[in-house]
Amino acid sequence: MIERPGGDHVHQPAASAEVLARNLKALSRCSPETAQLVEQSIAAPDAGFAIAEDGGLTGTIGTGDTTRRLASGRRPLDEAKRLADRFVTAEAGVAVVLGLGVGHHIRLLAEKLGRTGVVVVFEPDVPLLRAVLERVDLAEVMERSNVAVLTRPDSGAISEALLGAEVAVSLGVKVIEHGPSGPRLGERAAQFREAFTTTVRAIRTNVVTTLMQTEASLRNGLMNLDWYASVPGIAGLSARRAGRRWS
Repeated sequence: MIERPGGDHVHQPAASAEVLARNLKALSRCSPETAQLVEQSIAAPDAGFAIAEDGGLTGTIGTGDTTRRLASGRRPLDEAKRLADRFVTAEAGVAVVLGLGVGHHIRLLAEKLGRTGVVVVFEPDVPLLRAVLERVDLAEVMERSNVAVLTRPDSGAISEALLGAEVAVSLGVKVIEHGPSGPRLGERAAQFREAFTTTVRAIRTNVVTTLMQTEASLRNGLMNLDWYASVPGIAGLSARRAGRRWS
């Protein structure tokens, strides 16, 4: 049990193996490594959950003096809406969220962006991820959007998460700090910010380079158009490759 701000105790919402399985299946589309880590982990034993006054899930993690809130104790849904309202789709194509909390703000951001953008969540606490994903069903919204959950401030993992999302990156990036997660993430949030900034800078450089080469590529193609039109196609080679994989 956890205690509401008013002092009364409430029972925790139960974990669900079915909810976890749906979430992991949806998560594996954009974050297969994280899905595997969560599946192999054990839910944080010091995570507690309850239903707040506004009907949304809230919770804490830790014990004694180390206890941290995962969301507002009274109105977590209002808190999530205020966070999501900071993101304007006309100004950016990627939302970087520092901290999962209990996932309310992730749901709203994913609904706002859909498949046109990307939501990148940094949450290094894998046992907490499992505890939340056992209780909060985000599967449907993750299936309808692009949500990547990363557990390390690693440029390689960030690059993989953004692969194919170069257009969204070029539209802009908005970093959203989840207030309750700030003290828990500490310096790791700054490390992730730095790694993300470095990765985005490299992606934008590649995009600009590609655009600069477009004119030359088009010109070369047009200059050789008569030759392309006169040579045989490759249809005759199809039978020779039947049944074989790449080599």
